Amino acid sequence: MGLLEIWIPEVLIVFFLLVPILRPLIKGLWHIDSLAWFPLLALGINIGLFPAYGIRPECIPILGFTFLYTLFNLRSFFSSFKSKAGNAVYERNIFLTVFSILFLVIVSIPMFAFTPKYFDSHDVDTVTEKITKISDTRTGKNYFLSVYGEMHNENPLIFIVPPDFGSSASIHYICSGLRESGFTVITYSREGYDSPLTTENRIKHFSSFGNFFTHWKTIRQTDPDIQGIDMESERKADIEFLLTWLVNQFDDEDSLPPLILAGYGAGGSALTYIAEEDGLIPVYDNVLGIIAIESRLWTVALDSQSYTSLPVLFLVSGRILDLQEGNNPYQTVMNKFRFGSGHLALAAIESAGPLDYQDFPYTHPVYSFFLTGKKDAKKSENPVSDTIGIIFNFASFLLENIGYDEFPRHVIDGDLYIESKGISGFRLK
Repeated sequence: MGLLEIWIPEVLIVFFLLVPILRPLIKGLWHIDSLAWFPLLALGINIGLFPAYGIRPECIPILGFTFLYTLFNLRSFFSSFKSKAGNAVYERNIFLTVFSILFLVIVSIPMFAFTPKYFDSHDVDTVTEKITKISDTRTGKNYFLSVYGEMHNENPLIFIVPPDFGSSASIHYICSGLRESGFTVITYSREGYDSPLTTENRIKHFSSFGNFFTHWKTIRQTDPDIQGIDMESERKADIEFLLTWLVNQFDDEDSLPPLILAGYGAGGSALTYIAEEDGLIPVYDNVLGIIAIESRLWTVALDSQSYTSLPVLFLVSGRILDLQEGNNPYQTVMNKFRFGSGHLALAAIESAGPLDYQDFPYTHPVYSFFLTGKKDAKKSENPVSDTIGIIFNFASFLLENIGYDEFPRHVIDGDLYIESKGISGFRLK
């Protein structure tokens, strides 16, 4: 769905509001009774934007204006049903008209200013994923796996736990870019938990606003709470089931290809916890390392000095460089890096906000505008490409350590902050 198709309903909303606002000043419009329906049409189109295009914060201001304007014009709407409605005389109120137009312009600016470069991640020439449904008969949970490329033991595999905010639909560019770089990529969405959810029939479902605000809250949270801990527990259960399923797709454990595990938010935290336990991940020698993206490690009962046998890269927002001790949502991550033992790395694109490691700079630029990285940092020209580059470069480094030929590194456009310990020869550029 291209840029023009998104603008059509937005322009119609403004048109259906502007004409009734101007009606009292243009005598030739007084007798057109159907104009009383225009605000209602604008409201219907505005409401329809959300199920059609998903949660679009930039459209909320004009939605509020449209709703209020429709309420104020209900009298005109009902009057249009009367036989002599076309003979109505309107009082010319220049001040009210100018004020209404000015207010309409103000609420319309965000809608157009933050129009996405692409509404849907599939609007451009990217790798098309294969979607497969699998079910956990023990728990009754249904998963829709998106597989980019073919699964066989010759192709290095990256398994990505999706973001809590946006689901696997918000990382299509990331997965597609990694596939084009030579990796097989698998991610998933869980029915009833992740939103939006795309089924194997390519039907997209959106969850309630309740899930939206719950996941949004964890992005803004500075202190651990029960919701964040519960989300990590949910993701941990998903990972344990899906990794077991994944291994079973190969003849035996020895035929499992080199595997890099990446996770956003609670998923990255859960991967870190599992790697420190004598459980699922350590028993597979083919697991090379973990990338925890914007993960907060909410389960603070975890010993910050625990040992991590696998290399772990924490990829976080550039705002970690500005925040003070004690009021820092990344405090647990920083403690883990400082006091934990093992093979650890910390990286941040200085200009990247907490949602910039997903497709949102393309599909929801409003998030990048309000949720920024380090103050006054040089803006990356393409943060989505930078994210692909960081994941690719880290995975390449891990593969080279087990004997693969050296990979040419992706160029990172944004300024990159890096720290590491216990990882010999580590580099991301």
